[in-house]
Amino acid sequence: MDITAAQFVVFNSIALGKGRTIGEFCRLLGYDSGAMTRLLDRIEKKGLIRRVANPEDRRSFLLELTPESRAVFPQAKKRVQAVFKRLLAGFDEKQAAALRQSLEQVLANAAGIS
Repeated sequence: MDITAAQFVVFNSIALGKGRTIGEFCRLLGYDSGAMTRLLDRIEKKGLIRRVANPEDRRSFLLELTPESRAVFPQAKKRVQAVFKRLLAGFDEKQAAALRQSLEQVLANAAGIS
């Protein structure tokens, strides 16, 4: 589908309503604003997202999915779930949940590093 892991995180987060601004995605991925802008430019060029004016702050934009990306989202999500299933082969549900919690803590710790 020509979508990188970082691009999918943005794409998926918008679809799930977990991120709409560049600042939210910088915090989510631990990117600086320049790196995030370049990533968003690549995703936008693929036609998966678009920037729209933020009615609450004229200096910023909100990110939203395009009609094309809404159509491919279910397929992309299935592929990612298949990859996760392969990666977690041999883990029972409790082990998988513990791993997820540990990785989320690592990411939270990394986001707090300045």
